[in-house]
Amino acid sequence: MNGNTKDAFPRDRTESPDRTVLILDYDGTLHDSMGIYEPAFRTAVSELEEKGWLEHRDYSAAEIRHWIGFSAGDMWKSFQPDFTSRQRETGSSRIGALMTEAIRAGRARLYPGTEETLEILAASYDLWFLSNCKISYMESHRQMFGLDRWFVRYLCTEAYGFIAKEEILLQAADPDRRYIAVGDRAQDRQMAGRTGIPFVGCAYGFGTPEELAGADLCVETVGQLPEACGSLQGKRVKHPDRSKK
Repeated sequence: MNGNTKDAFPRDRTESPDRTVLILDYDGTLHDSMGIYEPAFRTAVSELEEKGWLEHRDYSAAEIRHWIGFSAGDMWKSFQPDFTSRQRETGSSRIGALMTEAIRAGRARLYPGTEETLEILAASYDLWFLSNCKISYMESHRQMFGLDRWFVRYLCTEAYGFIAKEEILLQAADPDRRYIAVGDRAQDRQMAGRTGIPFVGCAYGFGTPEELAGADLCVETVGQLPEACGSLQGKRVKHPDRSKK
């Protein structure tokens, strides 16, 4: 599967080429994912301990929240570097399945004011979803929260083989359009920096202040996003290969 699948575009929305594109991270930016990630992580790790793959230990909430925003592959390579690929896939698949179950059971929660904020943003920008997530996770959220009311395009890292966000943007961006990025982790700031577009850091999310250092602006709540984005001028994506010519 690649980034040109039909699922990348909501059927009931079209893009407006004259608008600036707002690239929105999801977990830690719009979705308060600790509510479903922490219990999924704890259950999956407990099951791996029962298999004898891990020694028992207690993980703090701070340790667990650190992994939100990483791709599944990067998370497991860092969390358990000695695991085999099969062990990593077992753990990753189990966490993903438990989170999807929680979403479908109605336990996922957007940050307060997110829907109202998306309504305001969608009136002025074309909104793109860009997340280090699996397709099933993205689709579950699309359905539960009716995200097609606001988003015109979905970019999911699994659909691109879990490459870095900036690589996805370089493939997806129109060279004639202008972009602004919004997110809460270093991966989001790096994407913006490496493609030459403005970045709004979400200080209420899961990243540290150090991760957001260098952001054009930072916000403390979702509701501050319209004003912050409105004060910035979108820029065209800088393609490294083209800039060398």
